[in-house]
Amino acid sequence: MYSLEFYDPDGASVREGEFENAEDAIDRWNNIGSRWIFYPMGVIFTSGGKVKVAAYGCEHLEGIYRKSFEQELKESVSWEF
Repeated sequence: MYSLEFYDPDGASVREGEFENAEDAIDRWNNIGSRWIFYPMGVIFTSGGKVKVAAYGCEHLEGIYRKSFEQELKESVSWEF
């Protein structure tokens, strides 16, 4: 299982859904439109809590655990999209 989640610059998050495979989560992410404009950081987590896919420019966060990912977001000075 994979979960698709979106984060805002303050670290708040919303879960878009759970998917059987990463490809289905990516398809949903690609077709989400502007609904999550206030949550610009998308990420796909594995059922074990690791980052499987991170937003463009944040690929270096792939493979780390959720808590480390969220800590990295808190420590970020600014987001560049």
